[in-house]
Amino acid sequence: MDVGDDVDDEWVWPNELMEARLMEGILRCQVCGEFLSGPVILQGCRHTFCSECVRKHLLAKGTNASCPECKCACSSSDLIPNRPLEQLVGLFRALKPKVLHLSSSPSSDGGATRLAAFTTAVNTSAAPTSLTSDITTRLPTISYNVMKDSQIRQLMDKVGLQAILPTSKDNMITCHKEYTMLWNAQLDTMNPKTASQVRAEVIAKFRQRQQEKAVMASTRRSLGLRPDDPIEKAITKTSVLNDNFRKLADQARAQRGNPSQPQPAASPAKMSSKPHAAPSPVHAVNMQDEAKVASNVMANGDLRFLPREAPAAMPMAALDGTWRHLHSTTLDKSIYIHSGSAQVTDVPPSPFAKPPPLAPAKRHVETSTTWTCARCTLENEPHVEKCEVCGAPTTKPTRPKRSRQSKLSL
Repeated sequence: MDVGDDVDDEWVWPNELMEARLMEGILRCQVCGEFLSGPVILQGCRHTFCSECVRKHLLAKGTNASCPECKCACSSSDLIPNRPLEQLVGLFRALKPKVLHLSSSPSSDGGATRLAAFTTAVNTSAAPTSLTSDITTRLPTISYNVMKDSQIRQLMDKVGLQAILPTSKDNMITCHKEYTMLWNAQLDTMNPKTASQVRAEVIAKFRQRQQEKAVMASTRRSLGLRPDDPIEKAITKTSVLNDNFRKLADQARAQRGNPSQPQPAASPAKMSSKPHAAPSPVHAVNMQDEAKVASNVMANGDLRFLPREAPAAMPMAALDGTWRHLHSTTLDKSIYIHSGSAQVTDVPPSPFAKPPPLAPAKRHVETSTTWTCARCTLENEPHVEKCEVCGAPTTKPTRPKRSRQSKLSL
């Protein structure tokens, strides 16, 4: 049994040492699952995590700055280093191979001798190395929203991250946040990393993220997606393309399996006797189509390209349906959807088409055919200007005099 390879394995404990397995579970971080490295206690809920793990968790989106275990609100200022617990983790890791070797070896004098030799070797190899780090003070939290690109670039130059430049503002902010988080995490551990190691880790992670973005962008281009389209959109699209490709491949194989009968070649004498006739336009077009089909088919019968098929005609039964009227808040206009053919349009169909506006009807003006005399009340003809009995003139209505408002003098 190679004990040195199983030091970090939690499940190598035998059933007789179940308590040791439970103890090791307590000494492991609940975020990364490894032994606590630079453990810190949250001031509010008293839960313990690795300093680097909990700082990454607080910077991640969607965590709402809460404890990873109990979701209690906290911040990076609530982290308290726990040095005795870190010493306990180191002693447990040094003691674990000894206990495993003792539990697996027979109880004899020879086994005791081998255990003593193994203990000396483990003590020599597992002794912690004290690193002299130049990280002595914590870096403050910076508000990047009020800073210009040149100011953030100066911060990158100050901490020695010139290898990342030039890059976008978002990348600079992400890298500087990660550098600040790793820098402050080294102050919570007994074996901190040096500043050069922290810089190298930040640069390596930045380049890894850039490679992942490039791979994702090439994958989107190969699938025919836009940069902002989700990858899940290609699942349904790919299935439809595969079905079309299978149909076209089957058609090409069927054409190769049943070739047309070759025409017998004419004799040279007959060819010389007949004048050379130009091919008809229809025959030339057919030859061009056959040449295109032959160039698109590979040697194994598969199609070289995937042509697009015309959309299948909708059956008449599917056209039966009703139009539905919806209002799109995104487009800010009305759209109409047919329940049978699934047709979408913004032109009102016949059920929703508005009739043309009617011309405004003119008010009927009643014209009197006679006029009544004001003196004797006799009704006279309209062309008569004086009353036929009393001779009183007709009274025509007069318009009221229009009054114009004069400008006010200031």
